[in-house]
Amino acid sequence: MKANYLLKNRAKEILRGNRVGFAWLSIPAAFFSGLHLFFWFSYHLQDIKMMTMLLDFVNDFNHFFSIAISNLFCFTKIYRIEILGRLFFGLVALVFTVWMMWLSFGLLKGQVKAAKGSIIQFFPFKKPLLFLGAMITQGIYLFFWTLFLIVPGFVKYYSYAMTYFILWDKKVTVDEAITRSRKLMHGHKFKLFLLDMSFFPWHLLNICTLGVTSLWTMPYILTTKAAFYENLIEKKDAK
Repeated sequence: MKANYLLKNRAKEILRGNRVGFAWLSIPAAFFSGLHLFFWFSYHLQDIKMMTMLLDFVNDFNHFFSIAISNLFCFTKIYRIEILGRLFFGLVALVFTVWMMWLSFGLLKGQVKAAKGSIIQFFPFKKPLLFLGAMITQGIYLFFWTLFLIVPGFVKYYSYAMTYFILWDKKVTVDEAITRSRKLMHGHKFKLFLLDMSFFPWHLLNICTLGVTSLWTMPYILTTKAAFYENLIEKKDAK
């Protein structure tokens, strides 16, 4: 496998001349990802409020009881809105993120010459059943693996990391794509983890700038991951 810095150089080479086009395409993914995070933080803020109420119960039962009764239906309504918001905006963000992943890979393979070119062919809903099937299947698998503890779910997340690239690159079913991803990532999960960690400062910058810099960092990160997949395939074919 190539060193991570070489994969990043490969991504920079591909993005040269395409950064502005990719920045425009990153707007929907960045916007809906931001809304997803907003609802996520809002959801857990309600948990903090509930813990505060429990502390009030310890200090003053009557105070807790009056607050609990007056806010019970309010909490229920808020939780429903926040859960639906997380699911909806998370799904939409995933659609546009996968679009960017497939477009990045298309640029790597020379299937499209520029980010502003014939990009609609890479939109996930050109392969709706495969996209939805992969999303649901991976979600179910990761949910049950996470039930066994966080670590197995974390490991499986990296096992399935190449699934969306495989769905675009190969004519396979969802289960076949997940199986191929698992086999491709055997012995390479930690390398991808280190690659992800190398982007941590960029993610912090995105948070500090309220997502503005993600218009530049998101294409860079996703194209680097596309280069990672490309390198995996090259290594497999070389055997």
